Amino acid sequence: MIRYEKQKDLPSLYGYFERVAKEAGLSFEEYHLLPAVITSNPKTPSRILRIYAQSSDEKLLERLAGNPSTPWDILSRLVRHKSKAIRLAVANNRNAPSNAIEALICDDSPSVRFMVAENPFMPNEMLVRLVDDENPFVAHRAETTLQRVQREAS
Repeated sequence: MIRYEKQKDLPSLYGYFERVAKEAGLSFEEYHLLPAVITSNPKTPSRILRIYAQSSDEKLLERLAGNPSTPWDILSRLVRHKSKAIRLAVANNRNAPSNAIEALICDDSPSVRFMVAENPFMPNEMLVRLVDDENPFVAHRAETTLQRVQREAS
């Protein structure tokens, strides 16, 4: 359950939700899909993303973690989530902050580290660190991604 305590802002939020539903072509019967549409939309204002960040719904948090417009403080919190799917979504987010990436390259899950190693938007120094990962698949993927990034830069 998401709590929102600023009553004066509720009319503008409802207006925003109705506008998004219309743009997404959702019928009234499909309004239950609205949170998924909102949390994955890069145009969603950060104040609304912050409301959804309070949710315990892991599917919503996964969409939020993958949204390039999600504020850094939220992404930094989501990298510590118990759900591997949420951490994978942060690892795939091109705008993940460096402190989040730092946590991800030390993640217990090789799948999460592999996702970081595969993301060409990660800082090169983080990819270089993953070249020495204990998991050979992660190490190889980091090396391949670094080569691709260097090739595309020249």
